[in-house]
Amino acid sequence: MAEAIRIEGLEQVKAALVAFDANLQDKAMRDALRAAGEVVRAEVEAVAPERVEQGGNSLPVGALRADIHLSVRKNDGMLAAIISPGSLTQHVARFVEYGHRLVKGGRSGVLASGKLKGPGRQVSSVPAHPFIRPAFEASIGEAMRAFASALKVSLMKGSK
Repeated sequence: MAEAIRIEGLEQVKAALVAFDANLQDKAMRDALRAAGEVVRAEVEAVAPERVEQGGNSLPVGALRADIHLSVRKNDGMLAAIISPGSLTQHVARFVEYGHRLVKGGRSGVLASGKLKGPGRQVSSVPAHPFIRPAFEASIGEAMRAFASALKVSLMKGSK
């Protein structure tokens, strides 16, 4: 369970941000989000499986851990820190995080009706081994503290 964080002085922070021009506000928020996101990214990287599969089409050892990325960008009109596996490993990360069906003999998909489509046949199910969500939950308290600290530094620099 995520730890509770109490934030005090929001009115002062809001007043200080309003006093900044738009470019400084954006930079302060991006810096704070990057600091918080880096904490979460590091935790996801630390707990990501080193060896994902055994077989001919498996990723090289450590590939998933080495491919965890952080970006700060607009998401639905708001700035957000996005932590995600890179394009080379995101499909495997999804399989590990949520589990999947093991199919032999070709492709197989599940239709909305629940019926299977394709020549492949399911030989087993691979259970979920979540690592992204638990890493987020374990690091959110420290991430919030990093966000507050970075925002405080930006506000102090901007008020001088």
